[in-house]
Amino acid sequence: MKKKGEVTIYDISRALNISASTVSRGLNNSPQVRKELRKKIMHTAQEMGYQHNKFAANLRQKRTRTLGVIIPRIDSHFMSTVISGMEKVANNSGYQLLISQSEESAALEEANIQALFNSRVDGLLVSLSYETKTKDAFANILRKDIPLVFFDRVFDCGNCVSVVIDNYRAGYEATQHLVDQGCRKIVHVAGSLNRNVYNDRYRGYRQALSDNSLPFDEKMLIVTDLGD
Repeated sequence: MKKKGEVTIYDISRALNISASTVSRGLNNSPQVRKELRKKIMHTAQEMGYQHNKFAANLRQKRTRTLGVIIPRIDSHFMSTVISGMEKVANNSGYQLLISQSEESAALEEANIQALFNSRVDGLLVSLSYETKTKDAFANILRKDIPLVFFDRVFDCGNCVSVVIDNYRAGYEATQHLVDQGCRKIVHVAGSLNRNVYNDRYRGYRQALSDNSLPFDEKMLIVTDLGD
């Protein structure tokens, strides 16, 4: 339904006394329309305040040029940096990001997945919440073969596409560095050990202690939500 005051290609076609299909081709810069007429169509559309509905056009092509992103929190320096990088790459390729936060809730994460699915995103990138235990919430995404990538916090499964750093090595090398500095009582601060990131770093920490014949003391492990 046309909104009040909304300019359509039919309004432009009447103003220029040409067909709506010619207007459409001209607005899409088709070489089938003479260059002079294309300029005239563009100029008239701008003067009349025409807004090209890219979303509707993309839907006709069965693409929305949007990518969904679900992260635990956007207020962390790490996540904001990751989003900045994603946005730069996406925009350079003609895509827009739709960003949601799970706030470490599996229920909210599932609601975000459904909302992005309903928005017909062309792909989904996810860093899992603390509470997420299964892939069940991603059933519709997987069934429709929508590209799905997990990053940072990922599932431990063979058929998942994941982007992660070597957190085990990071935990090991950080601990080894402190040992080399003469430290013997080393505290390890971690997020939920149910998530790969923190569990892998913890395993690296434990291995470095063992390799240096240092005892592990449970009081030296602090598990927190890593909030402010």
